[in-house]
Amino acid sequence: MSRGLGDRADLNAFVNRSQVLWSAALTPAGVITSASSAFVQSVGGPLTGRRLQALVSRPQQPALDQLLAAAEASAWLSAVFAFSVGTAELPVDRLVHVSVHDGAILFIAEPAALDLEQRLTQLLAINEALLASQRLVADQQRELVQARDEAEGALRRLQALEHVSVAASQSDDPGAGLRALLDQACALVGGRRSSLLLVEAATHRLAVGPGGPAGEHARWLKPAEGGIVALAAVTGRAALVPDTSQDARVSPAERDVDRALLAVPLRVADEVVGVLHVGSDTAGRFTGEHLTLLAAVADRATGAIASAQTARRERHLAETFQRSLLPSTLATGALELVAHYLPQAEAADVGGDWYDTIAFDDGCLAICVGDVAGKGVHAAVTMGQVRSAMHALALVHRAPAELLARLDPYVISLGTMITLVYAIYDPASSLLSYASAGHLPMLHRKPSGEVELLEDALSPPLGTGAPSRTQAELRLEPGAQLVLYSDGLVERRGEDLGDSLGRLRRHCARPDVRPADMAGHLLAALVEEPAADDIAVLTAYRPAR
Repeated sequence: MSRGLGDRADLNAFVNRSQVLWSAALTPAGVITSASSAFVQSVGGPLTGRRLQALVSRPQQPALDQLLAAAEASAWLSAVFAFSVGTAELPVDRLVHVSVHDGAILFIAEPAALDLEQRLTQLLAINEALLASQRLVADQQRELVQARDEAEGALRRLQALEHVSVAASQSDDPGAGLRALLDQACALVGGRRSSLLLVEAATHRLAVGPGGPAGEHARWLKPAEGGIVALAAVTGRAALVPDTSQDARVSPAERDVDRALLAVPLRVADEVVGVLHVGSDTAGRFTGEHLTLLAAVADRATGAIASAQTARRERHLAETFQRSLLPSTLATGALELVAHYLPQAEAADVGGDWYDTIAFDDGCLAICVGDVAGKGVHAAVTMGQVRSAMHALALVHRAPAELLARLDPYVISLGTMITLVYAIYDPASSLLSYASAGHLPMLHRKPSGEVELLEDALSPPLGTGAPSRTQAELRLEPGAQLVLYSDGLVERRGEDLGDSLGRLRRHCARPDVRPADMAGHLLAALVEEPAADDIAVLTAYRPAR
C-alpha cells in the first residue's frame, strides 16, 4: 500500500502524520473499550463502543477480523490497513499490531516503517542526483576554461586551484571551506579582498553568504543602485573593471573600496544564485585571464554552496523527523513537567533518544526517558514503535516492573536493545513507583536541596529477555523534583561515569536554580558545544503547596 514520493509539501504532510500514535483496548469482537487521545483526535470523534473494523475500507474488514481472531497472548501480529480519518475521510496507511493481554486485545497503529524509510531514502537519492548534476556542469565549465587557457602559468594556477577546491569540498565546515576558496581566489588573481554574495529569493537582494567577511552589509539587487556586483547578478554576465574611477556602472560604495574589481555570477541549473567578487587597491590589476581564473573559482564555489545547502536541508529533515516522533505536548497533572530534546550537532543521522508522559483518568501520571541502541532512521522508527507499544500496554499494566516485562518481548521482536527508566506517580498517596531497564539512574532532589541517585530497581535493558523486573517506591514530598535524562547529558569520552554523575548531582543541587529552569540549566552547564550525542531531559516537580 506504499505510495511514491511526491513534492516537498507531500513529504511534510507525511512527516506530520507520523506524530499520531494510535493505541486502544478492544473486546474480542473488535469493539473499542478505551483509546489514546491521539487516536480520538485523529479520527475526529469518540471511539468508545465503536467497532475497529468500521474504520477501515469494506474490502479490508474480513482481513482485520482474521487478524483480531488470530491475536494471542504475548505474541504480536502485524498487518497494514488503510484507515479513513477526519471529516475528509482521507485514506492513511497504518502498520497495525495486535496482541491479547488479560482478556483484552491491545491495538497499536503507526505509519508503516518501510514506507517511511523508502520515502526518506528517495529524498536523499534526489539530493544526491542534484549534486551529481551540479558536479557534471562544473566539470564541463572547467574543461572549457582549461581549453581556452593555453598559457603554462594559467595551467599552474588552475592546478593550485584544484588542490584548494578539493580541500574546501572535504572540509567539515562548509563556511570555512568557502572562506579558504575565497582566499585562494584573491591569491590567484592578485586581489586584496573577496566576498561571496548570495541572492535572497524572498527579498531580491544580495547578502553576504558563507565564508563572507563578518559585518559586511547586504547589497540590494538593483543595477542602478547596486553597481557592478548587482549587475552581474541581474544579467548573469561576468564583469571586469580595470579602473573603477573610469566606469560609470560602478556604484559609489564600490568606488570607495576598490580601484579594480572582478564579478562572476554563480549558476545552478541556469539560475543565478549569487556573485563572486574580488577587488584590488591597484587600477589595471586585473585582465581577461584573471576573469577566466575567477570563473573557475565560481565553478568550485557553486558545488561547495550546493553541498552546504544540501547538508542543511538533510539536517533539517532529520531533526524534523526525529521531533515528529516525540510528544508535541506534555501530560498535565499533579507534577509540573519540563522536557528538552537536543539533537546531535553536525550530523544528518537522527537518534533514538526520547521522553514521554502519560496521564491516566484517575490522576496518576507516568513519566519516562529511553534510548534506542544505534543511530539513523531505523533507530528513530524503532523509538516510535516502542512508544506506541508502551502507551498501549500502560492501559492495562500500571506497575512499572510489569510494564517493562510486558514490553520486553516486543522489543526482542524488533531485533534491538533499549534502555528505559519508567515511573508513575499517584497523587492520592504521594507514592512514586519506578523501574529501570539498564538506564542511568533518576535524580531525586529533596525539598531540603539534597540530591540522591535512585539506583535501585535496576534490571537489564529491554531486548535482552531478562527473567524478571523489579521496581521501587518513593514518597515524593512537596517541593521535591525528579530529573530523568539520557546518557548524552553526562557521558564523556575518557571520563569515569561516577565523576560525570557527581557533576550532575552538584548542578542539580544548586539552590539558585528554579525547578522550572532545571532542565535548561543542566543542558547549558553540562553539554559541550557542539553536542556529541542526542540528549533528552525530563524534569518533574511537585509544587510545595
